[in-house]
Amino acid sequence: MISIAMAKLTVEECLGLDVNWLNRQGMLRPGTSSTVRWYRGKEEVGSIRVRALSNAVIEFSYLFDRRELICYEVGLTWTPCHFGGQRPWFICPGCGKRVGKLYAPGKYFLCRHCYDLTYQSQRESRGDRLLRRARKLRGKLGLKPWEPIVEKPPRMHWKTFLRLREEILWLELEALKEIHREIDRLAKRVDKLFSK
Repeated sequence: MISIAMAKLTVEECLGLDVNWLNRQGMLRPGTSSTVRWYRGKEEVGSIRVRALSNAVIEFSYLFDRRELICYEVGLTWTPCHFGGQRPWFICPGCGKRVGKLYAPGKYFLCRHCYDLTYQSQRESRGDRLLRRARKLRGKLGLKPWEPIVEKPPRMHWKTFLRLREEILWLELEALKEIHREIDRLAKRVDKLFSK
């Protein structure tokens, strides 16, 4: 019997709403009505109308599968910040938890716990995490992955450049070692399968 393990969806694969972003855009002020749109490249993949009914309630309305109009209210709560002001939170319509982000891999915007979503980084092996960190540092130097580190970017201190270069080289070397170990593990599994 063959079993197929289905990977969980990640938050990065879903449309998401961040309550702090909405607040910074002024979309949580009572009486405001705004549209949030998502794009992949130049193609619009989704949009939602957000209407602030009060400080404690906002309304979402959008088309699901481009044909069914969905409209419901989502609660808000506010907590004081240490240096003044307040921070908004969604009250998840699915479980009632206080959360900063809601996601819609399905019909409704709910928290990641309701949809059992994970983060992309939780799927990554140690080698993948090392390479991701190296790519991020290469971006600071204005480089694409695997471009040689030849010259210091303008206006960057030499000490910073040398530290970043050293860290990138170490990360990539460790990632290659990890990939080598993974290949060895897979080779042993294949040998074991075919030696039976």
